[in-house]
Amino acid sequence: MDILIKNIAYLITVNPQRQIIADGAMAIEGGVIAAVGKTHDVLKKYPSADKVIDGHNNVVTPGFINTHIHTASHFGRGIADNAPMGTVVRERMYPLEAALNPSELQLSTSLCILELLKNGVTCIADPGPAFGNAYPLVGAVEKSGTRAVIAENLTDFPPGKASERSPALTDEMVKKGQSFVKKFNGAASGRVKAWFSLRAESSVSSELASEIKRLADAENVGIQSHVSASTESLENHKARFSGKLPISRYHEAGVLGPNLLIAHGSWLTEGEIELMIEKNVKVSVTPTTNFALGHGGLKAARFDDMMRRGVVLSLGCSGSIASNFLDMIRVAYGLAAFRDARTNTELYPPETLLEMLTTNGAKALLLEDQVGSIELGKRADIVLFDVKRPEWVPLLNPVSNLLHSACGDSVATVIVDGEILMENRQVKTLNEPELLEEGQRVAEGIIQRAGLQRFAQPRWRII
Repeated sequence: MDILIKNIAYLITVNPQRQIIADGAMAIEGGVIAAVGKTHDVLKKYPSADKVIDGHNNVVTPGFINTHIHTASHFGRGIADNAPMGTVVRERMYPLEAALNPSELQLSTSLCILELLKNGVTCIADPGPAFGNAYPLVGAVEKSGTRAVIAENLTDFPPGKASERSPALTDEMVKKGQSFVKKFNGAASGRVKAWFSLRAESSVSSELASEIKRLADAENVGIQSHVSASTESLENHKARFSGKLPISRYHEAGVLGPNLLIAHGSWLTEGEIELMIEKNVKVSVTPTTNFALGHGGLKAARFDDMMRRGVVLSLGCSGSIASNFLDMIRVAYGLAAFRDARTNTELYPPETLLEMLTTNGAKALLLEDQVGSIELGKRADIVLFDVKRPEWVPLLNPVSNLLHSACGDSVATVIVDGEILMENRQVKTLNEPELLEEGQRVAEGIIQRAGLQRFAQPRWRII
């Protein structure tokens, strides 16, 4: 055995039986989970290993999956506070990302992954930078040892341009997306999956959407797309496409299907939801992005209704420029706000939130046969939480403690594909001190170069 974890206080498998194993153990060989069960049973078959971890102070779960994040805008933390989405995207995010060279883009992604990793995230989905290519993102993921679904940003209605699409640009976007998928799908020893990205509902034509769907089906990969995040994005789409609703237009274009993952989805109609149910469309819910950008999710979103009717809901956070923090436990707990908005305390129990972070995330990224639960034969993407902390005492219901009381800071050890990427809070694949120092220096230069420094000033005077 490569790794043996024994005496685990609680092993939360999230397997089909939703078993929680007290005094659990697991063995990992060749990146795959080779045994799961009670410690005494696992030790009978695997009494030793190259690496033995005593988990008596740990709760163990599958790795968290963040199904929507923009790693390219990580340097934008603090420049978008109290601004609406349109302003954030057009006046903050786009100028920031346009200022990045490839090495700075890779640094931005590496810093983002570092923060996610320290909060228990083992897999991300990124729809690609607004400018340039997504190639540097692949390099950052490969070096970190994490898992990712990455796409190239595809749009044939550039921001601020004429309302008529350019057929030449549509062809260019098709070639760009197809080239990326063929080059990078399966990169980093299979940890990188290359998808297509229809950037946003109002920035892609039906012609582009239809062709991308055809290619995605042919390559057996997925599609990411922002859809109906806010009233502004919805109205922009209706204005450009003769009053049509985004999901309805995507349906006409033949885009809807189980390999489509939409981000946000706060302003969907009953008719659109019915189409999504029929076609098994997945959704990445972003509660903290909604809070930060005032999307109106608590007012309009019908996530609890969609989940009850079978829509696969996972969790994302858009990134530091929007959500500000990347702690997915805090992101998940954001859905608890719906208990107040609906005056229904039964909504989003901690077990449901954990499913959204694990099994549902895997389903949304078409990875459910590989990750998302702790089962024999699945890839070993595992998180160990330190429970010898005040927020874990008393430890009576480990799922409740994890989702209602803890935060990402209690993540002690992270394993991806059977490799220990972080142990006792020490990241092994990335040089954390150097990354933090370089990131601060480079970010300050980029913000100034992009003319965004005025947005980073606090309201209170610095002396």
